[in-house]
Amino acid sequence: MEELDLKELLVAFWEKKIIIGIVVLVFFIIGVVYSFFFVTPMYESYSQVLLGRNAETPVDPTTGAPIDTSTTDQTITQTDLTLNKSLISTYGELIKTKTVATDVLTKLKENSEVSGTENLTEADIMNNITVSAVDDTAIIKITVRNEDPNLAQAIASELLVAFTEKINEAYNINNVYVVDQPAVNTNPVNVNHVKDIVIFVFIGFVLVAMYILVMEMLNVKIKTVSDIEKVTNIPVLAEISKMNTKKGGSLR
Repeated sequence: MEELDLKELLVAFWEKKIIIGIVVLVFFIIGVVYSFFFVTPMYESYSQVLLGRNAETPVDPTTGAPIDTSTTDQTITQTDLTLNKSLISTYGELIKTKTVATDVLTKLKENSEVSGTENLTEADIMNNITVSAVDDTAIIKITVRNEDPNLAQAIASELLVAFTEKINEAYNINNVYVVDQPAVNTNPVNVNHVKDIVIFVFIGFVLVAMYILVMEMLNVKIKTVSDIEKVTNIPVLAEISKMNTKKGGSLR
């Protein structure tokens, strides 16, 4: 297998510049077609909720009457913060349960103003929910993704309601405060035409470059004086020029 130095490699690339250009152009066209016609735009809508102090009005266990809390200390303690942070993971998993998804789907189909729910399933809702905790806070970000920006917002809104109801049922507390309501986002989150095209062009260039490199390394033909010297390790002392065999020709 022949070893190539940098100069020879550059010469080989220059000689194959037309092939390189054609391959890169083909991959550029493939990238354009893929990005504009094969990528399904997806839209996201998100809400942010803060876990705070229980907002339920306490009840006197003896009389069952509501207790007046207007004169009591309602500040959030360190215990409250620790409890809320420990509940973030639990709340995050609860949001993505099938029970919550079923409630959301039922509410959406009952709402005549929401379109596009005909083929929507619980699995579609569950698989397109992302729950993340904001670093070092008691804030949870709930993100919903869908092909329809309006439907994504509707799912996120109903998800927020269903999630809050389940918290009340499970823990008998109301410590979820909405910081950001879901909004309609008309900018797709998975479409970046420039990035897609650049990736395809890069792949095309790498493939053709690897092909040229391998072909040159496997090429054992002697083409220059330096090739003879490399093979024999003997310096060339003289070189015979080609003879022009045409009529009237001479040595050259």
